[in-house]
Amino acid sequence: KKVKNDELQSKFVITYQQLSLFRKGISFFSDETAAGMEKYLLKTICTEIVNLVLEDQCKSLGVAFSSTAEDRQKVIHSLPATLRGGMQALCDSLSKKSTADFNTNLEKIAAELGVECKPLDKNTERSVVFGIRHQWQEQLKEEKNPPLVLLLCLQIMLLHVHKVAVSAPGKSV
Repeated sequence: KKVKNDELQSKFVITYQQLSLFRKGISFFSDETAAGMEKYLLKTICTEIVNLVLEDQCKSLGVAFSSTAEDRQKVIHSLPATLRGGMQALCDSLSKKSTADFNTNLEKIAAELGVECKPLDKNTERSVVFGIRHQWQEQLKEEKNPPLVLLLCLQIMLLHVHKVAVSAPGKSV
């Protein structure tokens, strides 16, 4: 169980740190743009976190998991009562307009699961920014789709010039 929890913890921490960094970057934009970016975070990284937690729970229950909304609901109903309410609230927050509710629910469920949900300090933030920049640069080298190339270039430039990392949908360019 310790090895399993360590595996969940490492994946969870990386994704949570990226979410924290991207949430911080959203504050750089106007309210209208920020609202669209918040919804995008909910559809991408937040959904990835929910799927990660549910997949881990499915492994412990010996149940197969696929990442559709219907399957998430089925899995939630098969969870122990102690986790069911928190996971339902977390899944429900994916359809809201802000990541604030998601973050609150995530911190609660993380405490129940025994995984850490701690804020970024300066050194950790620097290493996460470096990792994201490297990931985007590698993706840019391989990318052939012009709109995605433009999006990656803008994200890298925003990170370089304003020291702000954002995860944005392609239509926001």
